[in-house]
Amino acid sequence: MFAFEFLDILFLVPLFLIGGICSYTDFKYGKIYNKWIIIGFFWGVSLYFILFFYNLFYLQQKANFNYFWEVDINTLISFVIGYLFWQLKLWSAGDAKLFILFSFLTPLKFYSKSYLPYFPSFNLLINLFIPLLLILIFSAFLSGLKTVCNKRYKLKEIKKLIDKKQLPKLKSFLKEFSKMFLDYIFIFILFQLMISFARNLFIGKLLSNPIFILLSMFIIFGWLSKVKGKKKWLSPFIITMTITYLLYLLFFNKIETLKIILKYAFIFMVLFGLLQKVLAFYIEKKEIKKIKVKDLREGTIFTQNSAILIKNELRQKGLEENFGQTDASGLSIEQVKLIKNLFASTPHLEIEAYKTFPFAPFLFLSVIFSLLTKSSFLTFFIDILK
Repeated sequence: MFAFEFLDILFLVPLFLIGGICSYTDFKYGKIYNKWIIIGFFWGVSLYFILFFYNLFYLQQKANFNYFWEVDINTLISFVIGYLFWQLKLWSAGDAKLFILFSFLTPLKFYSKSYLPYFPSFNLLINLFIPLLLILIFSAFLSGLKTVCNKRYKLKEIKKLIDKKQLPKLKSFLKEFSKMFLDYIFIFILFQLMISFARNLFIGKLLSNPIFILLSMFIIFGWLSKVKGKKKWLSPFIITMTITYLLYLLFFNKIETLKIILKYAFIFMVLFGLLQKVLAFYIEKKEIKKIKVKDLREGTIFTQNSAILIKNELRQKGLEENFGQTDASGLSIEQVKLIKNLFASTPHLEIEAYKTFPFAPFLFLSVIFSLLTKSSFLTFFIDILK
């Protein structure tokens, strides 16, 4: 049986209560309310302050202060990761705050079997995203299989792909492929430099973790793609710097280093490219719905085509600045009212939107899995294979 000490219970009871409540509200209403996040942080901070001063003045055990330091670093990194995921629109602000809270409240002993220095809560991300990705990939496979087997699937649709008229597009494809490959090479080189620089620093072990590198490259590539759309000078800069460095390796006979960079950059690009295609296919087939303007509500997330339609209408009416920006949490109440007023004459107009996905229940399940196994999904799976 699992043995929980008294201190564990002081942290886990609020974690379970808040996790259960937020999972319910996210599933039922698509919202994670700030009041529960604030209550969780207030409880955790108060408890850690009491333990800190009890340890300092009563027990006088300075060695235990290392634990408080590890909690602080872990929470800080969780904050950075949560903020980046929110900026990249991988999840909403509420999901990010809930992840940070779970990282803060989960005692570090529950990561003991797959402990990552300075960021043990990385296990929560592994236990969240890997099962989700497996489910989505399996669903995408089934959806694609049904499409291929459908009697209405016409052979001429396949012929279009090899039609000679489509061959000019090959040049454009190769151009985009080359740019993407250079982006991954650039990111990989940056990581190599960071690892070399931080080898003797406290984050050296964190940066050298393969899974952390994969996740970081995924985040950086998403951020880079986003910034390149706004900063036109960035793409030529990356291309120039990357080619210059590769030529340097070639001319100075550093062939092995060159091979390693090209090989791993290509592997990362193929893996992420396939993953993006699979998820995009699944979302297009299963996760898009049509909503009438009159039925819009807070939290709705438009598809790219619908977002362009809305922005064009707002621009024509001079209301683009009033509308503001949207994030992964979807439309605000004010934005919903503005759109309904904008299309007041056509309330039955249908707009494409993504189906909302409740992250909180899956994040809560990842915490429960971590508590029960003291490990990550990957480590647990590898142990089973052994």
